[in-house]
Order: sequence, then structure tokens, then C-alpha cells
Amino acid sequence: MANVGERYAFGHADGLGFGELAKGEPLTAEMRELDLKDGQEVTLIAFDEDSEWPIIEWTDGTGINRITTVEPDIFDSTFQLVEA
Repeated sequence: MANVGERYAFGHADGLGFGELAKGEPLTAEMRELDLKDGQEVTLIAFDEDSEWPIIEWTDGTGINRITTVEPDIFDSTFQLVEA
């Protein structure tokens, strides 16, 4: 069970970014800069009240903080807990 405040690393078997995984095709260079990259750490900040999907926060390649929900099966299969 995931807990709010824990750190996770995104990891895709094929090295895809989160946006590439969702879109199902390569992103433009500009969009890759905004994508959650393979190996990047995120923080689980909450669970959506309606859907109960995890809400994560990370910093993109331009330095902007991003927040997004993640479908639970995708979260379970592509995010690994980072041990302190």
C-alpha cells in the first residue's frame, strides 16, 4: 500500500517517459522536456477524493513543478518505492 509523503521512482521497462507511455507514441523534443522521465523520482502527495487515484508531484526538465494523477495499475507497475 502506497503512503502519502513517500518517494517513488518512475521506471518503464522500455525506458519510456510517462507521457510517452500514456500517448503510445514518441513525443516531440519539446514535450520530452516536460515529461516525467524514466528513473525520475516523484512524491506521492495525496489520493484523489473521487477516483482514489494516486496524485504525484515532480519537477520537469524545465524546472517547473508538476502534479498529476496516475491510474492505480500504472502506478503499481511503474513506480517503485525509494528506500530512505
